Amino acid sequence: MNNYTIVVVQFQDSERTYDFFNHLPDVDIDDYVVVDTARGMQIAQVVDFKSTSRYAKKHVVQRVDVESHQKRMNSLWARWD
Repeated sequence: MNNYTIVVVQFQDSERTYDFFNHLPDVDIDDYVVVDTARGMQIAQVVDFKSTSRYAKKHVVQRVDVESHQKRMNSLWARWD
């Protein structure tokens, strides 16, 4: 768990990073998060944390639970085997 209020994220098709306000307690580096962007809700990967940023304007909406999703998918695929 981090005490920072800014997360630095990177979108899948971009090398550029973006800063977002974060108030969620369980976000760590390499987590995927849903962020509120000018293009709507998008998924990005957390690559760093900051205590301040003049670029952060929008917020992290929620953490993506990738592990639970993978378990659900494995369970579904097991039914087809």
